[in-house]
Amino acid sequence: MLRRQEEHARQRAQDLIADPGLAAPQDWLPVLRGRLAALASPAGWPARAAALARLRAAADDAAGEIRAAYERAIGLQDRREELRGRFEAYRAKAIRLGYAEHPDALALDTCIRQLLWTRPCDLGAATRALATYQRLVQAAAGSGTGRSA
Repeated sequence: MLRRQEEHARQRAQDLIADPGLAAPQDWLPVLRGRLAALASPAGWPARAAALARLRAAADDAAGEIRAAYERAIGLQDRREELRGRFEAYRAKAIRLGYAEHPDALALDTCIRQLLWTRPCDLGAATRALATYQRLVQAAAGSGTGRSA
């Protein structure tokens, strides 16, 4: 189940994010199955107990690797949503200041919308564009010259 969740999250991230840099984690299942089958060998109980402990540790390591891959994929998707939310917040501020119709703000608005609402999303470019938009809105707020006639 964990593997399927990771695969789904990775597929979704690859669909939504440009160049996500996500590789599938190693498939440890054949190795783990082999170790499990080896437990039935005629070795004594102390050897089996030690082998079982190693198998459990290996299974935990494999699960940790899959969880980490899942978190990376979800993290990229979360970052996209975070940028969308921040953009909407700064856009609302620009509207409140009367700066939303300024040509620079309009151009960035279009650019950011295209970056964040088009698949695949270039997170780096979207982050840079949003930072520029934030600076413009903050400058308009600081200068009090947002509204123009």
